[in-house]
Amino acid sequence: MILGGLVAAPAILGDALYASAAVAASGRLLFHVIRKGTKIGEHRVSFSTAGDDTLVEIDVAITVMLGPITLLKYAHHDSERWRAGRFESLESHTVANGAQQKLSVRRSGDNIIADGSKRGRLTLSGAAAPMSHWNGDAMRAPLFNPQDGRMMKLGCAHSRGRFAPPDTKVAAASKVVITGESEITDWYDASGAWLALRGKVADGSLVDYVRV
Repeated sequence: MILGGLVAAPAILGDALYASAAVAASGRLLFHVIRKGTKIGEHRVSFSTAGDDTLVEIDVAITVMLGPITLLKYAHHDSERWRAGRFESLESHTVANGAQQKLSVRRSGDNIIADGSKRGRLTLSGAAAPMSHWNGDAMRAPLFNPQDGRMMKLGCAHSRGRFAPPDTKVAAASKVVITGESEITDWYDASGAWLALRGKVADGSLVDYVRV
């Protein structure tokens, strides 16, 4: 369910140096997650710095109900470290309907090593980055699922202009359309900060991320 497991297609980026991603002036982003007109959860991103490092904390909480019955109860926490615009490490913990997953990812020489409770140890390209959406620049890289470490097979198209995301009066400066394994569109405001998301989930319905 997490749209943080969503991704873009690979690009040849050498040693994976990305442009510095725009961070919200407040140091935080908060999205309401909307499905069929109903709020089903929240997605929070907070930023801090330590020298050349940007530290990113991501928290997602989603509950989908059918009357009194809980169809999905989902929580995801993700801690990322980026150094001078390059992905360095990630720790994540996910609980979906009581089933837990943990993932630890570290840069090691020319590669990135992912150790997860679901898929064991995976060796990823040194150009890889997590598909966590807040960093539009990294959407040009080979991206992995921040929940289980799996590389994702998707296409990605970047556009610049003035696009109006759903449910917001703010015009975005750019958007990224993802196709293939997932169908998602991300929008970024004029500063480059993540503005909105719309994605199709397993039952075919649309989920919108609305920044508040």
